[in-house]
Amino acid sequence: MQSPSGMVAIMFDPGNGLPDRLIQSPCAVHVLRTAGLNRRELDGPLWSAPHHGVRQWAALDPDDPMVRIGAAAALLPSGCAISGWAAAYAHGITYLDGRAGSRLRDVLLLLTPGHRLHKRPGITPRRVKECPEITTAGLDFPCVTLARASADEMCLAYALEDAVVIADMATSTRTGQRTTSLTDLSVMVAEMRGARGIRRARAALRLASDRSASPPETRFRLVWVLEAGLPPPLVNCPIFSLDGDLLGYGDLVDEDAGVVGEFDGAQHRELGQYSSDIVRHEALERHNLTMFRGTILDLRRRASLRRRMRSAYERGMTRDRSKDRWTLTPPPWWLERAA
Repeated sequence: MQSPSGMVAIMFDPGNGLPDRLIQSPCAVHVLRTAGLNRRELDGPLWSAPHHGVRQWAALDPDDPMVRIGAAAALLPSGCAISGWAAAYAHGITYLDGRAGSRLRDVLLLLTPGHRLHKRPGITPRRVKECPEITTAGLDFPCVTLARASADEMCLAYALEDAVVIADMATSTRTGQRTTSLTDLSVMVAEMRGARGIRRARAALRLASDRSASPPETRFRLVWVLEAGLPPPLVNCPIFSLDGDLLGYGDLVDEDAGVVGEFDGAQHRELGQYSSDIVRHEALERHNLTMFRGTILDLRRRASLRRRMRSAYERGMTRDRSKDRWTLTPPPWWLERAA
């Protein structure tokens, strides 16, 4: 067979007796040696070394989150666990993929007393007095619970906004991914008294919502609250006509001002979705709601976005409320469907 570098693999054929899991994920050298590989083969062109004492099949993408997590997990002593973004990703929160712009965040390893591991590129070992609850999450390596993983990652976040994104994605009821609850996350943060970054985590929880559908939506909301200085909005809130028809969901809704903010992600550029957005936008405005919209580009030009948000809020507060033809009170059919 051909190796990833184009060289012919003469010494070893991975399809000849080696379990797939040893090729599909990084492994400790001693595991591969037990499986029948010798040192010469492991130092050859078919294998790469993400860490000392760890090898992975050279065709694997070293930047793939699961490959990075697997390489770190191969270093774990018994009774220790993966935490932070890596454990959250393993639990299914794919928004937390260890990427911070062009940077790759380290994989956090929690080490119990009696175990030591030197910090090295790609991993951050942290000693804990006792190992928190561990689950395999259906994987070949131990992870902490999603609540603990998220709390640790919030403490490690670069900024408050990043910590809120972590809390939102870990608890979101809108993404369809496995999540924990804001209550469980709050309990975990409360138990981590004295941890580095715990103040940031506590502040993030006060701003968190379990209704956000994506990290950009969360950042959009935080511009409204923290930068524009406007009242906390309702998030992904259904809006109805006075006749009981569903007009749509508002990413951000200020009930007093009658303002709806919409964040348009990449999917909104598709023609079908864009046409649907126009129809919904016009329907909301006909019912006397004030609309404003933003994109990922607006999150990079925040001064302009803040001005537009404040302008929409002022227009909404001075609107003729006698013309309001909308409500946030769900009609009976909606309550029945929810039940």
